[in-house]
Amino acid sequence: MEARLAIPRPSVAGFTLVELLIIIAVLGILAAIAVPQFNIWLVRSRIQAASGNLQQDLAWAEGYAIRSGYPVLVQIRSGGATGCSWTLTPAAPNVSQTVPQMTAASFASQYPNTSCAVLTGATLSNVVNVGPTGMVYTP
Repeated sequence: MEARLAIPRPSVAGFTLVELLIIIAVLGILAAIAVPQFNIWLVRSRIQAASGNLQQDLAWAEGYAIRSGYPVLVQIRSGGATGCSWTLTPAAPNVSQTVPQMTAASFASQYPNTSCAVLTGATLSNVVNVGPTGMVYTP
C-alpha cells in the first residue's frame, strides 16, 4: 500500500451562496414590513409639525392681543390636497412686528404630500378672533 500524504487545506472563511441568498431574502422581508410603517410615521410627523406651527401662530396672536389690547383675526383656509393656509390680521393701527403667516405654497413646500381639510359648513375658511380676554371661534 502506498501511503498518501494529505495536503492540508486552509479553512475558508466566508458565506456560501445559499447563506447569502437567505440573508437577502430576510432583508427583503424586513424591508417590505418596515417601508410602509416608515411612510406612516413620516405622514404623522408632518401633520404634527404643521399643527404645531399653527399652534405657535395662535399663541403669537394671543400674546400680541394681550400685550397690545387689540384683537387679532386668524383666518384658516383649506386647500384640500394642496395644503392649508392661514393669515393673522392684527386690528392694531400700526404693527411693528412681523406677523406670522402661512401661504398654501409655503405649506406645500414645508409639509409635502400632506393634505388639509378644514371642516366647516359650506365655506372653506374658519375664523378665530383672538382678543386680550380669550379666543372666539367663528365657523
